[in-house]
Amino acid sequence: MVVLYAVFSFLAASMYFVLRDIEKNRDEPPKFLNVFLTTGFVMLYSFFIISVSAIFFSKKNTLPDTEEYDYVIVFGAGVSVDESKNLFINKRIEKAIEYANKHKKTKFVLSGAKLEDEIIEEAYYMRNYMELSGVDSKRILVDIFSFNTYENIDNSLLMIREDIIKRNRYESFLERPIDKKIGNFDFEGIKIGFLSNDFHLMRINMMARRKNVKDIYDIVVETPTVFIPYYYMREVLSLYKALCLSQLGVYL
Repeated sequence: MVVLYAVFSFLAASMYFVLRDIEKNRDEPPKFLNVFLTTGFVMLYSFFIISVSAIFFSKKNTLPDTEEYDYVIVFGAGVSVDESKNLFINKRIEKAIEYANKHKKTKFVLSGAKLEDEIIEEAYYMRNYMELSGVDSKRILVDIFSFNTYENIDNSLLMIREDIIKRNRYESFLERPIDKKIGNFDFEGIKIGFLSNDFHLMRINMMARRKNVKDIYDIVVETPTVFIPYYYMREVLSLYKALCLSQLGVYL
């Protein structure tokens, strides 16, 4: 919010000087307008380059193969009748299946609702894919109520919390307070993997920090080179939007 306040203050001050310059020099183009536009362009371009670089070079925290996650949250993507358009969601779920075959105790939270242009809930599509590939349905939790990344994380963590309580994993419920607010539930010591494309994981990690998840691990799905320019540019806009909505925590 501090960043937003600074940006709006800069714009308001700039607009004041532009209007004042126009009023004083009605017969001449306002000089300050040129300075304002040039400065604004340079600032926006710089922010964009810095953001893309941060996403591209952000550190991914992964567990060695000798250890396994308690839970893996798999983030949905677009589902179409045309199977050729399901590249991203298929790559993600295939990565989940690969991990499931290596680590038999890990449970998976498949997250994604049905958007207007989709034929089925993303989570159901992924569940069917995993079950047809031989993954036991008892290892799968399904969230069909999440329409964006923030909701993916929020609802998936709720399901993990309830599953932990149901499995009586701790001697006393008091050790893991039962509360509808995720922030009051201590996930320390629970290994949660976030599975998505490389460009997506920085924002996911920052949102998870916001939800009080301290042990954050990534399962990286590489993005095909041809799609990198489009999805990295789109991710920058999504990152700015999340910042404006106060959805990001400190990324370390």
